Amino acid sequence: MINSLLILVAGLNLLLIAFAPEAIAILAPPQYREAIWVVPPLAASVFVMFFYQHFVNVEFYFEDSKVIAVASIGAAVLNVALNFLLIPVAGYLVAGYTTLASYLVFCVAHYMFMRNICKRNGCPTSIVNIRQMCLIMAVFFVLMGVLMLGYALPLIRYAFIVIVLVFAAVKRNWILQKIKAFKK
Repeated sequence: MINSLLILVAGLNLLLIAFAPEAIAILAPPQYREAIWVVPPLAASVFVMFFYQHFVNVEFYFEDSKVIAVASIGAAVLNVALNFLLIPVAGYLVAGYTTLASYLVFCVAHYMFMRNICKRNGCPTSIVNIRQMCLIMAVFFVLMGVLMLGYALPLIRYAFIVIVLVFAAVKRNWILQKIKAFKK
């Protein structure tokens, strides 16, 4: 179920990334066109937040909220520090990437905390299939890169959008089944 949901959330975030140039063109004046480059890391951050939430759920289940606070404070400090160091050098666009980097560190911390909590409580650390989850994340980041390349080469981006829409149409029953199963 987790992996199915990760694929669904990844697909939705990839569509957001795919349509970023059009959304920015419609919603913002022309001088903000370069903001399209902030959308991918921010959308990826949303995906990473969904990703690590599965580890946090285990932490909540075992009522170990101290580690959640430690990870949150650590990620926030890292984000502020990276922004402080990099925004003056690289400009505001880097803020999306510092946010993504902070969330990735946050994700790794929660995974490590979850493993420790599971070991302490006699719960199998294989409660989530981390290899499959990481494969989904890796594919997400590769496709995000392809879409970002498509910002300069729209034909690549439009081809990707068509492929995803065809895939969604072909797999619509599977997608709907996963959504119904999640609701239960």
